[in-house]
Amino acid sequence: MSAEQAEKTGIQYRNMGIVDLTEVTDASQMVGAVIENVGVVLVSNEHPDVVSQAHCQNVGAVVSVAKGTRVETIMGQGELSAQVLAQYDENTTVMVIGQYAITGPVLPLKLRGLMLIGQLFLPNDVYSALTAKITMQVGQVGQYTGDRVRIWVEDTRIDRAFLELIEEPTALVMFEQATFAADVLPELLNAKVTSIASTEDIYVENPDLEALVRYLAVSHFGQVKVR
Repeated sequence: MSAEQAEKTGIQYRNMGIVDLTEVTDASQMVGAVIENVGVVLVSNEHPDVVSQAHCQNVGAVVSVAKGTRVETIMGQGELSAQVLAQYDENTTVMVIGQYAITGPVLPLKLRGLMLIGQLFLPNDVYSALTAKITMQVGQVGQYTGDRVRIWVEDTRIDRAFLELIEEPTALVMFEQATFAADVLPELLNAKVTSIASTEDIYVENPDLEALVRYLAVSHFGQVKVR
């Protein structure tokens, strides 16, 4: 069935982050429906084929969830306090869409599960406990070490002046390309940074810094390059 024919049914989901179809119990209810440019479609695990009769285009993922599960969505970039996750109960699955670093003390988690579409960095001392909650993953999960963290969601350049302003050793979490300037010496970086977590390439203008950056990059999904 073409998209033009499907549109005549009147059921259309376009340009949406999430479409919740968990209450749909029969694929015939979705005959001719249009689902287009949608990040995630939620379906019941008892009726996972409900979208089989729909016209689907540019759908990121179709995810089945258990009956009675409430799905809460967190979408965006940056910092995600562990206290936010701690507020959800055992009937709730949290879907994280985007790029986040979880920060703060991690309290006991009651939530049923954690679904990820994107990239997530976790404190290393609770990495195992948190990843055990992940029931679906489309993307990357990494970790960082240290109690303090700085997060970048855009390209950044880190120089000596910036590092000297850091009062306590800090983890650097970067979701875009990062460059360490030529005036950054290994001794300074080692004293100020506990770890590096990055999703993109890291450039160093001082060749003497390359080995240390590789060592500090406990979770790194790009490459370290000398520029």
